[in-house]
Amino acid sequence: MAMEKGIIWNTRGEDVERWRGVFLEEMRLRGASGHQMGEAWATIEAHVQETGDSLVDAFGDPVTYAAELTDDQRSPRAIALTYGGMVLAIIGGYMTAFMPLVGLREPVDVSWGSLALVPFGLVAMLGIVVSQRRMQWHKGQGFLLFMVTFMGFQMGSQALRDWTTTAIVAPAWILWTLCFLCLSLATVAAWRWTRDRTIDPRTGQTPSMVPAFWWWVLAAMPLWGPGALLFFRWLAHR
Repeated sequence: MAMEKGIIWNTRGEDVERWRGVFLEEMRLRGASGHQMGEAWATIEAHVQETGDSLVDAFGDPVTYAAELTDDQRSPRAIALTYGGMVLAIIGGYMTAFMPLVGLREPVDVSWGSLALVPFGLVAMLGIVVSQRRMQWHKGQGFLLFMVTFMGFQMGSQALRDWTTTAIVAPAWILWTLCFLCLSLATVAAWRWTRDRTIDPRTGQTPSMVPAFWWWVLAAMPLWGPGALLFFRWLAHR
């Protein structure tokens, strides 16, 4: 079936959106800025509109093509916002999940297992990101990698929790301060990330029609889980 403005791909309209979604997400994960993503998609769309070629015939695999475009023009700012925010959110969320609800001046024993869970969790996060990217284009391989990563994280984290030898003893207020500092920085990074939207240079508009309210919701997401956890733990200790 011919698509509007001559875009044709595998006779299914949803495939065009799928190719576009995979391509733009890969651009983002590889450190492209919103401006670079908008320029790239405008060029692609203009080509298929003029020639009538399908996206696959003209540009091939979206992941491979995104890698070709970003090899020499990665944005350090976009990389820092994308991955830095995720890392800080994971560390901050992890700290709220494992810290007891105690007085701010009371000492807290931090085990070696708890410390080791931080880098272990970051490695698992990397595996999940890679598997999610594979699932978009190669569902079988991506799902298998996700299950291996998930089960490995479950088994490894349980083993590390059993490593209860005390590494450091610190007042609770220091650990809580570090926790909320991580979450606050992650929220700022997420807010900056949402502001760096893909802009079509031809129209000045973003292709993603997400209302401004939802951008703020996404920006505050690093605080949601830990905030709810703290609230319910507070209720349980009243």
